[in-house]
Amino acid sequence: MNTLVDNLDAAIRNGDLEVTRVNSLVGKDGTPYLTKGYLAQLKDAAASVGKTMDAQMVEYDSGYTAGMVYVKYPSGVRGEMQLMGPKVLAVADAEHIPYDAFLNKPYAGAFPPETLPQASAILDPLRNSAQNLSKADQQVYRDYLKDHYTNARRIESGEVAPPVTLPRGIPENLTVENLVKANKELKLLK
Repeated sequence: MNTLVDNLDAAIRNGDLEVTRVNSLVGKDGTPYLTKGYLAQLKDAAASVGKTMDAQMVEYDSGYTAGMVYVKYPSGVRGEMQLMGPKVLAVADAEHIPYDAFLNKPYAGAFPPETLPQASAILDPLRNSAQNLSKADQQVYRDYLKDHYTNARRIESGEVAPPVTLPRGIPENLTVENLVKANKELKLLK
């Protein structure tokens, strides 16, 4: 992360890039990608070229952890960089399956017609399990997912993280490990 922030700092100071806002999203007791020191470094870089930049730590109840960098290039093109490691990304990708199920978000348009039956065979049992959770069990399950985010980030940081176990009463097919496996299979069908 040091190299990335140093490169952003240099690009800001050289006028190659304007960083308009930085959010360091982190779960309670989590390890951020962008520390307060990194946020201060980027704010200083922006100030050195007469720009102001909003930079803040944002705590997410879900445990989601990422660095969000909003940029503007000299050409006027705007963009967003999402910074997260591979373990957190795997949890984030997997979490979309139950999250979309809770919202009853349709998925048919995400797959070509020829692979939709295979995708449905993978997704429907997972979505049914998630949708059949009571409100109380949904919260228990969200806490389980939050613990996985926290552990994934700790492992990326070189820390030892205790295993996270699926709470009693939550269907076995909703383990993060199963969701990660399903997500890998689904990516092949897109």
